[in-house]
Amino acid sequence: LTSLPENLGKLVNLKYLFLKNTQLTSLPESIGELVNLQELCLSDTQLTSLPENLGKLVNLKHLDLSNNQLTSLDLCEKLVSRLREFHWKGNPLDEAEIKRIEKLMNTYL
Repeated sequence: LTSLPENLGKLVNLKYLFLKNTQLTSLPESIGELVNLQELCLSDTQLTSLPENLGKLVNLKHLDLSNNQLTSLDLCEKLVSRLREFHWKGNPLDEAEIKRIEKLMNTYL
């Protein structure tokens, strides 16, 4: 699997999305329309960026972004504040970004 269709956002009742061990490098913007999504597993893919509207996933409780190619995790504080589990290790993040994420996690998780 190397890409997802833009109409993914039409699956508004979707609660769990597991895309582990794929060749995805990006996600469609429509992922933000999956308002009932509770768990999103994107570990061990080739993601290099995240769509801004990921923060619209108001019911998301578990997010796994570990072992990707992300150099920045520009997640809004609202998203992290709602999570119960957040996995992000194994990405080529610089020290400043790691400290920023750890601070957010210590605040909310």
